[in-house]
Amino acid sequence: AEKADSLDAGKQMLLDNIKNGKGLDKFRELLIQQNGNSNIINDYTLLPISKEKAEVYSAESGYVYSMNTAEIGRASLETGAGRASKADSIDFGAGIIMKVRIGDYVNKGDVLAEVYSSASDKCLSASKYILDAIEIRTEKPKEPKLILDIIKQEEN
Repeated sequence: AEKADSLDAGKQMLLDNIKNGKGLDKFRELLIQQNGNSNIINDYTLLPISKEKAEVYSAESGYVYSMNTAEIGRASLETGAGRASKADSIDFGAGIIMKVRIGDYVNKGDVLAEVYSSASDKCLSASKYILDAIEIRTEKPKEPKLILDIIKQEEN
C-alpha cells in the first residue's frame, strides 16, 4: 500500500500496530461504519449464535496432522455463514468453532469442532465436511508457522 519504504519497515509497522491497539481500533471503526455493534470486541456473548449445534468427534486417536481449509470453508458455507451467490442470505449466528489445531493430540471421541446453524440438517452436512477435512495420524506433524511467527523470525 506504499505506506512503508521497505518490507522490513512495513513489518515493523504491523508489529507496532498490533502492540499499540491500532489494528483493533480499525476493526472497531469498520464495525461502526457497517452499523455493527462494536461492543462485541469486549464482550463476545453479544454475538448471535444459531439455535442448532452439532459437535464433530474424532473417529480415532492420534495427532491432527493436517486440515483441508477449503473443505472447512465449504463446511462454513453449509452452515449458512457464507454465500454461494449474491442472492443467498447469511445466517449471522452460524459458523464453526475449531477446537483443535495442527499438532494437537486427540483421543477417539474428542471434540474437534462445534458447528452452529439455524437447521440441524445444515449442522450435519457441515460436520461431514469437517470430519473429511481433518487428517489424524499416529505421527506428530511439523507444526506450521503462524504469520506473526514468520514476521518475528524475519525481524531477527
